[in-house]
Amino acid sequence: MFSETRDTVFHDLRTSEEKVMMALKMILVKVDLSGISFVLSVKEETILEWFKKASKKAKDK
Repeated sequence: MFSETRDTVFHDLRTSEEKVMMALKMILVKVDLSGISFVLSVKEETILEWFKKASKKAKDK
């Protein structure tokens, strides 16, 4: 089965790519986790998991 998100940070996520990208961009501009969590209605733990997954993918490249 083909998946366009395979081998990307978005693979196996239940959240839209747009929301994940917004959270990661907000981290880059130093918005604190509680602010990101509030604005996007996502748990801080979830945001940290996205960040860890994105960091791992970046290191693998």
